Amino acid sequence: MATPTKKSTRKKSPAKTPTASVRLPASIGRAWHAEPFERLQQRFDSAQAPHALLITGPVGIGKRAFAEALIGACLGAGERTPEDLAANPDFRQVGLVDEARQIVVDQIRELQAFVSLTATSGGYRFVLIEPADSMNVNAQNALLKTLEEPPAGAVICLVTSVAGRLLPTVRSRCQRILLTQPSQGAAEAWLREKDASPKDVALALRLARGAPRIAAGYLSPEWLAGAARLERALIALMRAEQGPLALAIEYEKKLAELPIWDMTYDLVKAALLRASSVKQAPTADVEHGPPTPAGALTEKRRQARAFEALDRIVEARELGRQGRALRPRNMLEHVFEAMAGLTAQR
Repeated sequence: MATPTKKSTRKKSPAKTPTASVRLPASIGRAWHAEPFERLQQRFDSAQAPHALLITGPVGIGKRAFAEALIGACLGAGERTPEDLAANPDFRQVGLVDEARQIVVDQIRELQAFVSLTATSGGYRFVLIEPADSMNVNAQNALLKTLEEPPAGAVICLVTSVAGRLLPTVRSRCQRILLTQPSQGAAEAWLREKDASPKDVALALRLARGAPRIAAGYLSPEWLAGAARLERALIALMRAEQGPLALAIEYEKKLAELPIWDMTYDLVKAALLRASSVKQAPTADVEHGPPTPAGALTEKRRQARAFEALDRIVEARELGRQGRALRPRNMLEHVFEAMAGLTAQR
């Protein structure tokens, strides 16, 4: 494929890479994303591929797998593994290195020479940046220069669950591909292929908020047993049978292992819904006059505490996502204090 001269203002399309016969790999791309996959593949087949893709959607639904499947198909990798794809000379991947929390500008600058070259197959060259929201501002600005003047045949795929953390100028220069969560039935069918019982699959999927990739990591007997113990402990806390501090000490080192914030949120929300659906029977107060709702003040305080607990859970979860959960015991105790005794009989 001839590359355009410096004086040319027209970018030539890359040679068409035949991908029509390449099926979406079940082990990589997930069948529930077949429709957007096929639409994109047709664009690549007809040499109308966008120069940049922003692949986004909820956590744990296979966004990176989707990107790898698409890139592998276009590079003729077919149903090979991501390791095979990584070895392809027309592919580069950018992500977090070691324990770094950011993708830095030097990592992006290293791509500029790569994307300016002609693909060895005469087709496309691909860059996969994941998680794209980890790029710091300098890295995003460096990438913006490439997005503003994309080399012919270069395709940059950004993968993220939080597209809002990218600069508006970066987002506006990408074609957004919004992947949705699969249906309950599709997710359960895929998880049952892992030799898990329907009961365990249902529990794992509920705790994973319907995200099958996350739920798959929950299907070990040890993890399920730990989740069940945590749920029992939280219920005991809400019945005033368990102390907030003792529970915080027990689970302060398990925030990364168990979906504590999701479980606490579900339990408090369920308790709040149950309380709001119960109509209080009036009782007569002989000494002070007309009937008043039984326990009205108690229920009002209980409802206020439930809303306060939900606010604390949401705040703690967001701090954790930002990597700012520096004192997990304090965060847990802060939440557990608002949950304590919520469903206790008074």
